Amino acid sequence: MKSLPLAATAVLLVTCALTACSSSSSGSTPNTANSLLPSDTAPATYTPLATPPLNYRTLTGKGFELRVPATWTDNEVPPSAKGGTPGIAAREQGRDPSLPVGVAVVVDTEPASDAVAQSEVLATAKLSTGQVTDLKRSTVQWPGTQNAVLVTWTETPQGTSTPYRIEQLFAQVSPELILNVVGKAPATEFGTVGIERIMRTFVVKS
Repeated sequence: MKSLPLAATAVLLVTCALTACSSSSSGSTPNTANSLLPSDTAPATYTPLATPPLNYRTLTGKGFELRVPATWTDNEVPPSAKGGTPGIAAREQGRDPSLPVGVAVVVDTEPASDAVAQSEVLATAKLSTGQVTDLKRSTVQWPGTQNAVLVTWTETPQGTSTPYRIEQLFAQVSPELILNVVGKAPATEFGTVGIERIMRTFVVKS
């Protein structure tokens, strides 16, 4: 039985960051030496955005930059482990708090397993709930990373009737650092609010 890795907890952390609730780590990550490599094909458009929109502003954190709409509000994502590094979350203002739209970067320092293994555990955990549709897990090419895996899916959060589209990019910068970029929005709005475009502004910085 695998426990959820920090990266899987990223979705919870993002939800909390976007709705101003508190969060904590759900446990450690086991080593998964024989993880299955992603078998799905990544979207052809899922590459770094060459020229971010002019009306975006830059957020910076440990080893990364992310650009978000200038009108969005941002806040710190608490470290998911004692002594960890904070991340950053940004969300669209003026929305129902129970239906947030936003993105976040969760920093995983000294991960217990690599991005491929963590993405597998997340995918397995999500599928085991029976509430997730169209889950895909694919390898993507991202500058500044040793490897990167994209996991995408749709689910209806507990207590709501609104399907949400969620995308999580596991960016393995080094054996000691994984940056998790997570974006979420109601499925019917995911494209129009530009979540994927925002995620594509993510840049690894040395």
